Amino acid sequence: MRSLKTLGQGERGATMIMVAVSIVAIFAFAVLAIDMSLIQLAKNQLQNAADAAALAAAIEFGVSNGDQAAARLPVSTATMALAWFRSWV
Repeated sequence: MRSLKTLGQGERGATMIMVAVSIVAIFAFAVLAIDMSLIQLAKNQLQNAADAAALAAAIEFGVSNGDQAAARLPVSTATMALAWFRSWV
């Protein structure tokens, strides 16, 4: 049976290793959270751009008296931006 004086002497290094591993895990989760928030921000910005392009196309379609060619440019630009983003996610 070990006495109280010698109980924790051989485990000093184990605590340091556990603290080091815990710090690495905490930083990894922090980096993951930051990356996910940046991806969500980019997705929201692209969705806003697509919504604005659809609105611009609808306005252009109404102003041009039904000319579909004039209304396609904003929509095709937004579609290309969304396709590019989805290829990265």
